[in-house]
Amino acid sequence: MAASADGKRIAWLPAHASHVFVTDDEGKHWQHGDELPRASHVLANRVSANVFYADNGLPVGEATGPLLDVPADITAADSLGFGRAAPGAEHATMYVAGKRGKVRGLFRSVDHGAHWQSINDDAHQFGAMGHVTGDPRVFGRVYFATGGRGIFYGEPKPAMDSSP
Repeated sequence: MAASADGKRIAWLPAHASHVFVTDDEGKHWQHGDELPRASHVLANRVSANVFYADNGLPVGEATGPLLDVPADITAADSLGFGRAAPGAEHATMYVAGKRGKVRGLFRSVDHGAHWQSINDDAHQFGAMGHVTGDPRVFGRVYFATGGRGIFYGEPKPAMDSSP
């Protein structure tokens, strides 16, 4: 199950079912939604209340659901999260804890997965990175869980002012 960003809509994909069910009235009535691959997980966009995604292990080069295409340069994703869109961007910022090629780390995309930027480095691996998500209110702020080291957050450094 996943609740929308405003908490008014719930999407539910029962175990071994092929269709997602959606309710807008706290479960009194359910509507048939899209057909999804078995073993998918339903995720809510944490910014846009009417947007849901399906995660089926993020296979490279295949769609994970009706709304999200997996970019070919992300080769493994342990967690996928969303945050506030970049200034002027149309889509929420996407965050991945996983692998890009053979490099493991945290990655951010501001253009719906067309391009990815590494947001950590070799000196900041934080152990096993788990769940990741962006802040729905602050562009660039990211939160992620680690394997036994707690929950971390970070955001881009402010631009240096070169004026006197």
